[in-house]
Amino acid sequence: MKKLQFLLLSTTLTCSVASFAQIKECQKTGLEIMQEMEKSQSTNFEYELQELTLQDLKTKSEEKRQMQRFSRDQENQKRTLISFMAPVDIRGTALLNWENESREDDQWLYLPALKRTQRIASSGKKNYFLGTDFTFADLESESLAEYNYTCESIFKCGRNECYKIIALPKTPQIQTKTDYSKRIFTIRQDNLTNLRIEFYDNREQLLKTLNNSNWKQHGSVWRPDKSVMTRHDIHETTINVGERKIGEPIDDVTFTERFLLNGMHLR
Repeated sequence: MKKLQFLLLSTTLTCSVASFAQIKECQKTGLEIMQEMEKSQSTNFEYELQELTLQDLKTKSEEKRQMQRFSRDQENQKRTLISFMAPVDIRGTALLNWENESREDDQWLYLPALKRTQRIASSGKKNYFLGTDFTFADLESESLAEYNYTCESIFKCGRNECYKIIALPKTPQIQTKTDYSKRIFTIRQDNLTNLRIEFYDNREQLLKTLNNSNWKQHGSVWRPDKSVMTRHDIHETTINVGERKIGEPIDDVTFTERFLLNGMHLR
């Protein structure tokens, strides 16, 4: 089954979760809503130039980074490449992701100091990616076949109506890979945008929250210009998109190890 990429989408809602008011029951299943969102928000090619701010919520210290993100989604095969451009100490570090239909996605981390790629094992995908609040698993495409999705209700969220979707891993192995016992999605009903994801740890305690805001429409798809992943009271990663290109072809070689090993991602 084609997978839904939700890496790097988040939102600040116009009202708090506590103020959401249930207005009606769901008329569709959680899986149907996720499938519709996947279909409506997919593009063949996409490029983003992103500015990252990493903040320690206790000391308030900050670190700035710049990153490029390339994606291609053709023939039910999704490929993504994330490459750091600044600062100098991590420039050239990159993560390549290949979606696989019948098995777990492949991920390779490129370390320019070593001039080689390192495959990320399944057991390592729960680890955080280069000091951000995203794990390697967060940066994979999400397989809709691996989770049970339940539409719990429809809520009033600001001026809009939103679905509340609960995602539970189907197997203990999937839960072990991510370290999430469940996730709760807030999806706007009218345009099927993924506003918010809450991540719960293995004790079913809220671990972190992903929020998407500053949404813009590009043709038939919507994208957030700001995403914030917050590990509550610990650390936060904010992503601001400075440039975005949708639908412009990206060469297949971009999504290969050779592209990284030859330093072509920095040209």
